[in-house]
Amino acid sequence: MTNDRAVEALAQLLYDASDPLGIIFPWSHRLASVRTPWLALARERLTKLRSQPKLGPVPDDHDRETGQIVGKLAVLGTYQKHGMGARPLSLGTLTQETSLEPGMLVSALFDLIDGGLIDEMDTFSSFADQPTFRLLAAGRAALPDNRAMPQ
Repeated sequence: MTNDRAVEALAQLLYDASDPLGIIFPWSHRLASVRTPWLALARERLTKLRSQPKLGPVPDDHDRETGQIVGKLAVLGTYQKHGMGARPLSLGTLTQETSLEPGMLVSALFDLIDGGLIDEMDTFSSFADQPTFRLLAAGRAALPDNRAMPQ
């Protein structure tokens, strides 16, 4: 079974990506009749991603576990580039900067949440009502150079 928060986050990413000009209403303002098909698509993509034995275009045809590690490292690397994890990052920023396929990104984010490295904040970023994630102390310790981070 897929995590409801992960499904919601991926559905929002897919919805936002469907309108590159940003004319549509933010995800949080959409009615259930609009959200339901996007949620179904997100649930399907996450289920398929998690059940695949191979990720496909990952270099050297690595297995799924290696692909998950690559995804987590891409997310942590983005935090490192943005002040060594000192500030929260929106789902949109993580999407743009990791260049991960949306399903892989959301899967990596929620694996990092389950591992206690990042946390989804209760507030949304001001731009497009996107979920925002913050790096926790354990996540800062996982960064290659964490000496500059305040405790």
